[in-house]
Amino acid sequence: MEWQAEPVVTYVLTELSRDKRPWTLAVHPDHWVFESAGVAPKTITRDKLRTWVDVETFAGFGFLNVTLEKKVTLQVTPEQKVALLAWIGPPTPQDLRVALDKRFTVVSLVTGALLLLVATPWLMPAWMLPPGEELATTGFDLLLMVWGGASVLGYLVSRVVAHRALFLFDVVVQLGVAAWWAYEIAAGQRSWWMALLIGLMLFGAKIGYRQYKRFANLR
Repeated sequence: MEWQAEPVVTYVLTELSRDKRPWTLAVHPDHWVFESAGVAPKTITRDKLRTWVDVETFAGFGFLNVTLEKKVTLQVTPEQKVALLAWIGPPTPQDLRVALDKRFTVVSLVTGALLLLVATPWLMPAWMLPPGEELATTGFDLLLMVWGGASVLGYLVSRVVAHRALFLFDVVVQLGVAAWWAYEIAAGQRSWWMALLIGLMLFGAKIGYRQYKRFANLR
């Protein structure tokens, strides 16, 4: 196959590693060429891009994870990210399927099931009890059940339907549980350490909303 000799644009990217190796990315109309000192050039055609480049991470965080001589992570500027994403094009239904599979994994299913079990008065650890309450008098933890149930439901539904609304569902559940937990901590009904879980949920909600916006073209 004959390629266009001159690239449309060439970027110098820095590998996020101890030696900060520089890479040259030559962007052509239908392929990319990666080069670095002592490494054979790697050509990635448009139809194979998603096989060798982690488009999801690149779109979400701006780090270009690509398999060259090995899997490397390259740092890009915001301007380079915008230009390269424009070259890649809008997300596809296959991208959505991959993103949902990464969010609602078997791990999230198992975690959700464990949360449902822990939410019962029979299996709830003592350190999860509200201050001054005993296992003998506690009931079901509704918020843990909502969180765990949402994880299980998200996993099951995502295996049948690939729709970006599942990310929004996940965001709403995490923000709702986090807000109610924050209220209970302020009222002295929850231990202060629950704030760590709230932080994790807020971070997860941020990523979920970013994914929901990313697939806005797929309605």
